[in-house]
Amino acid sequence: VAQQERDRCSERIKDVFEQRIKEGYAVTGAMPLGLVISDHKIIPDESTSYIIADMFNQLELCGSVRQTNMIINAKHNLSLSYATVLRYLKNPLYCGMNRGIENYCQGIVTKEQWENAQRLIKMNVRARENNHTYVFSGLIKCGHCGRIMSGNRSTTKNTNYDYKYFRCNKANQNNSCDNRASINQNIIEDYL
Repeated sequence: VAQQERDRCSERIKDVFEQRIKEGYAVTGAMPLGLVISDHKIIPDESTSYIIADMFNQLELCGSVRQTNMIINAKHNLSLSYATVLRYLKNPLYCGMNRGIENYCQGIVTKEQWENAQRLIKMNVRARENNHTYVFSGLIKCGHCGRIMSGNRSTTKNTNYDYKYFRCNKANQNNSCDNRASINQNIIEDYL
């Protein structure tokens, strides 16, 4: 009986949230960069929305998410990761859509600009075959910035031997960490 009551309450809450979304109300308190909630509605944040507009403009100019990330970080003195910039560029709230509802909120960019960004993002995807196991993934942190180091590999030309190592992605992707050292997986394994 208690389980059925919980299920009914859950369904009622979901229905209320869906109705509020259809009416254009915000149902969460967490907003991405450039947007804020005011009077239960999502509106552009005047102090940061220009960064998002610039992000979409830079993507159209250079056609690369990585280059857009580096330009935005340098221009606006930020330290956004590649994944964060990609998530922002894919977020439909920036063109005023949410869950397929157009004109859900006031957008920062036009729908055409957002759709063009999605097209550019899909064009720049490079499929890499990665069937390598990095034993210490998620366990090793950078001593300089504290971020988790990622597993990588390189192959020698002469012997065709795979070297697996860990490095700080923050240093490698957007130069926001000064730790350029990489650690060989075999050395870590021997140490442990």
